[in-house]
Amino acid sequence: MLSTLVGIALAEGRIRSLDQPMLDFFPEYSAGALDSGVRGITLRHLLTMSDGISWEGLDFLLAEDKLAGPLRHEPGTRFYYNSMSPQVLSIILTRSTGRSARDYALQRLFGPLGISEVRWPEVQGHSLGAFGLELSTRDLAKIGYLFLNQGRWAGRQIVPPEWIAEATRPHIRAPRSQEFIALTGPYFVDQYGFYWWIRPDQDPPAYLAQGYGGQFLYVIPGLDLVAVITAEDQDSKENLHALGYLALIDRFIVPAAR
Repeated sequence: MLSTLVGIALAEGRIRSLDQPMLDFFPEYSAGALDSGVRGITLRHLLTMSDGISWEGLDFLLAEDKLAGPLRHEPGTRFYYNSMSPQVLSIILTRSTGRSARDYALQRLFGPLGISEVRWPEVQGHSLGAFGLELSTRDLAKIGYLFLNQGRWAGRQIVPPEWIAEATRPHIRAPRSQEFIALTGPYFVDQYGFYWWIRPDQDPPAYLAQGYGGQFLYVIPGLDLVAVITAEDQDSKENLHALGYLALIDRFIVPAAR
């Protein structure tokens, strides 16, 4: 959801470029003692989880020490899933638009789609970037349908089609252990877009978003198909519930839809 809002803000000129440095939005930290690599982090790196920010945890109150480094790796060279990346992006969105991600979405995304029942927690006026958004199953399906239709809804262009294409193409690979690959088998997914997981080699190609507890949104443009699952699976490890979802889609739903 957050990457979609960034695409809208970019189209509106509120964000200049995805290659704009992160620190452009945090001038209060620019003069600090930062790791040299921090100055090279861009919005594109945040969107692809390749920024290298080393801070982890559930404390999302931004402070200079969380951005100062040292970095895990040079920005753009490796994927590392870190909840701080979308949190920083959420703050950037607020500073760019003057609204929290939730309020901006209600105006520019949820509102046009008729989505009004939204729970999205905030910390100091900033929507949580990594998790916490609650939508109904039907409303989550609307997001998938919006992407399926190249960002158009009821004759209105909500998200630029160029952004849809860019957000849902592979940008980086996520490193996986051999144990994980063996466990996931044919449902192994390691290609990542802008907060979307991508299956470009699947027949037909597809992309998906998954969230804590078993939330799942799957889009297959070639079949004009959107699949959504919402759940409350707090015991799942490594999001392995997604394996069952992918098996269900690949083995039963896709053949039925052909």
